[in-house]
Amino acid sequence: MPHSARLVGPFLAILLGLASAAPASAQLRGIRYCEVLAVYLRGGAPVAEVWNTVGFSLCPEDEWEALDPIAIRDQLGALTVLLNGPRFFLADGAEAPPSDEVTTFGTLTMRLVATLRLPGLSPPGPYASLSVERDNVWIFRAGSEVYELLDAEGRVYVMQAYSLIVDHTLSEADLPALGSRLALPPGWTYRTRVLAEDLLVAAQDGVATVVQDELANTYQLAVTDPEPECGDGIDNDGDGAADFGEDFGCDTTADLSERSPSLECDDGVDNDGDGRSDYDPVTKADSPTYAAGSGDPGCVHPLGHEDPPCSDGLDNDGDGLFDWDGAGLGAADPECSEPADYSEGTGCGLGFELVFLLPALTAARRRRLR
Repeated sequence: MPHSARLVGPFLAILLGLASAAPASAQLRGIRYCEVLAVYLRGGAPVAEVWNTVGFSLCPEDEWEALDPIAIRDQLGALTVLLNGPRFFLADGAEAPPSDEVTTFGTLTMRLVATLRLPGLSPPGPYASLSVERDNVWIFRAGSEVYELLDAEGRVYVMQAYSLIVDHTLSEADLPALGSRLALPPGWTYRTRVLAEDLLVAAQDGVATVVQDELANTYQLAVTDPEPECGDGIDNDGDGAADFGEDFGCDTTADLSERSPSLECDDGVDNDGDGRSDYDPVTKADSPTYAAGSGDPGCVHPLGHEDPPCSDGLDNDGDGLFDWDGAGLGAADPECSEPADYSEGTGCGLGFELVFLLPALTAARRRRLR
């Protein structure tokens, strides 16, 4: 292994854009910085002490290029030294524990911002996620433009810093269109958006998950702890009921969503492909057209179905008549008084009975849940 080197590629994503001691009120976005990584073997495992220029200088190019990695290695007594930069912050601010350890390399003053345990000395490839032991929060303010990677599972990684290590001409103006330059893994996407509210990207229990693209730009996983919808006092799915005990999609107060994948009229999915989904009291009340709201006319209740016999597009009773509205196939079946009716034949039909059964079912469910 070489004794020293300039970091010219994705050595370790965990080493990139580490937390500075800058207070939350400091404006970080657009700040140029550089880092010195001093690698040691401790307990048989490689670790890196990370020194950062933030708060002291903007890492002038001539002073950065004048640094001698071998001299820094000898100064620190390290196994090897890597020079990482220059980079530019994209976060508007940061919160991190302060550090009083300061030293000078050449003419650049730097602060010790982290000590990291490395997974090895072989560089990981782009888009490989790595865990970083650090305890900081990146702050992106409302109105700021952010650049994000979405992996195949829908997890969001927010770019915290862009790099000039691979492309010396890269600028923030290039980032909105950066996705066209990236060879993303299958199922991954790159997006740009403007924040409607502040975004905090924090380490979780002292560990941050980061990835790096092939240009050595660094992204951190945005871990959020959303308030459970089933305990927030809000009718989040618009079905006229809120929270556990009232909303049929809630099994406990800890459920994150009031929708339930097991309930066809409360799962957030257009199951019958008619462009409308789920139970919506506004739609149900808009008789006889059922055009208002966004609900499926077939859903008389969250426990119903989107395509009961009177709105399934079939002549279920063989009389040549179709559904409550003709379904675009012919004349309407007069036995269908509304789209939620469960029988095209004579008699009350399950739909009519269901209207009277649902209050009892609801009361019984509430008693059971309590």
